[in-house]
Amino acid sequence: MLDILLRYSPLISAAATLLGLLSLYLIYRQLKDSKSWNKLHFTYTFSPDSSALEEFEIFLDERLNLWNRDNPLTELEVKALIGKEHISPEDTEKLCQTFDASVKKKTA
Repeated sequence: MLDILLRYSPLISAAATLLGLLSLYLIYRQLKDSKSWNKLHFTYTFSPDSSALEEFEIFLDERLNLWNRDNPLTELEVKALIGKEHISPEDTEKLCQTFDASVKKKTA
């Protein structure tokens, strides 16, 4: 029995090595597939519904003329988009005047 194992030990180690390499390849494929699946799943899970996104786009276009702009957003506009906690009261007043003027200009 020991004689048979010693005779076929190179064959057994080669088969075990090939099995290990095959396992590593399959692990790589599984990780690659799960990464693409997670990207796809994230898109449908965490994206807002299309009507909410459309309302937000209309809101931004009315206030910032987002789609027809020739110049980049100002620092104050970026602060407004990030959140109210980053804006001083003076900046808030300036933003209200700017946004109100752009909305009134579109409706007039």
